[in-house]
Amino acid sequence: MSNYELRKGKHLIMEDRLIIEYGLDQNYTLKEITDRLKKDPTTISKEIKRNRFLRVSKAKENDIHPCQNRRSCTKTNLCNNACGKHCKKCAFINCYRACNEYSIKRCNKLNRYPFVCNGCSTITTCTAEKSH
Repeated sequence: MSNYELRKGKHLIMEDRLIIEYGLDQNYTLKEITDRLKKDPTTISKEIKRNRFLRVSKAKENDIHPCQNRRSCTKTNLCNNACGKHCKKCAFINCYRACNEYSIKRCNKLNRYPFVCNGCSTITTCTAEKSH
């Protein structure tokens, strides 16, 4: 009997967690990971959600928060200046502080498997919040 068969129904160990992390980095499907670990898909999903963490980007540290609506936004004069520029391009005010329609940009991929950005092909260009 293999080590995995002996541990069926037991808690995940560090080795299992490393296999999950490697699988996420390599874009393995949930089925591929669960078949390898001989665990229920719900167990793996819960483990990923429980141990993911939000990474704060340099942009957030510099007080710049991308808005979900920034591409289509046409708001002007939030800074009370009659500059006529779109506020999303304004150097005087951050939209997230003044705009009542501000909504932080979240990636839809974080709501479904894999629940994290590991292995994502757009991670370097994505401006949404990232989880690892």
